[in-house]
Amino acid sequence: MQPEEYEDYLEAIINHSITRINTGSLEKLSEVSGKNSEDTKKDLFELEKNGYIKTDDKGGITLTEEGRRTGECTIKKHRVLEAFLTEMLGIEPDTASKGACVLEHGASEDTINRLKNYIRGHGRCRRRGEHEMFSHFYNCGGKPLTGFSEEDKVVILCTMGGPGRTNRLHDLGIIPGEKIIIKRKLSNGAMVVIIKSCEIGLSPEIASSVFVERI
Repeated sequence: MQPEEYEDYLEAIINHSITRINTGSLEKLSEVSGKNSEDTKKDLFELEKNGYIKTDDKGGITLTEEGRRTGECTIKKHRVLEAFLTEMLGIEPDTASKGACVLEHGASEDTINRLKNYIRGHGRCRRRGEHEMFSHFYNCGGKPLTGFSEEDKVVILCTMGGPGRTNRLHDLGIIPGEKIIIKRKLSNGAMVVIIKSCEIGLSPEIASSVFVERI
């Protein structure tokens, strides 16, 4: 199995929150690998042999520390590349996602960080200034993520905060143009949102810095 196959499996295990090896999870992993269920089982055995996952006699599957680190790194690369292809080059989301799947395996950490800085530097918020953009989007019907309710579907307009927070938000996939579903909202403003089938917890402070509009 090639390194990119390892990364695709680990990425899929995280994205689909797979905790058991069964018919459903094998189908999802087989879609990623393009292999049948039996060959996918053999690949999982190889992943375990190389220290990326652990399995038990009851069909449970967990990522090792190295497996999770590798999978999350691949997801981060995918999101930044997809954002660059859609936001900067105007490529359709489906095509951009497929392109990101290919490019993510060869892109270095330095390349991803430079792309992320490029996106940030050329983002709409940066061009107009955060406060000016905040007022612009507010007048157009947008508002902070905390102003919406559970089950609402929104699209990200811009994020507020310094470079450190922006980098963290980009790592989570919170990038202008990305769609969000609010799964759970607590009384203090903290919430669990779904981005690209992944559940992400946001503190009230972070949620209030993400400016969105309903879709």
